[in-house]
Amino acid sequence: MRHRDPNLFFLTMEVTVRRSGKSVRTILVLDEETRPAALQSCHPRGDSKFCLQTRRGALVKIYDSAVMPESKYKSLLISDRTTVDDLIQILLNCYSSTERVEKFSLYEVCESQEYQRKLHHDDNVLHVQSCWPSMQEFHFLIRRNPDYRSRSKSKISWTPELPSIPSSSRLSLSQPETASTSLLADYDNYFYI
Repeated sequence: MRHRDPNLFFLTMEVTVRRSGKSVRTILVLDEETRPAALQSCHPRGDSKFCLQTRRGALVKIYDSAVMPESKYKSLLISDRTTVDDLIQILLNCYSSTERVEKFSLYEVCESQEYQRKLHHDDNVLHVQSCWPSMQEFHFLIRRNPDYRSRSKSKISWTPELPSIPSSSRLSLSQPETASTSLLADYDNYFYI
């Protein structure tokens, strides 16, 4: 399953508790760091079970000849949480490539207006696609980054001659609170352990 989007799947735990003679069933959505074996040990056998669930997703078509010259495009089912970097990694996994994600960029291409826009690595791919007025005019294209340099080659060595910044002159910047609109599915409103 290396070529599947891991954001499409999530684990739930169904716990049955007996209260005043009645069984009450509760479903908990588990996060990625949860250890199911540890949770299972907290509940008597038979009173809990785990279920692998799927999130809603959509199909995207990526022209990928930069990754695999013999290929024209690849269609992938991805989650609404999948970022550009996630998508590139899934695509590289499809071809068992060991190349780094940073070597590639994803572009939004509009054929009718003849433009290409490089997407940010954190952009949500399905959100970008949902803004397209017509699927026939737009598509995604993966390209190699011409300016990519390996991190090992671009290391900057520490120089003791540089003056240090006194602690009194450092500024502490606080992030302003912003109201975010929730575009998440109903299951995101469950209690996470």
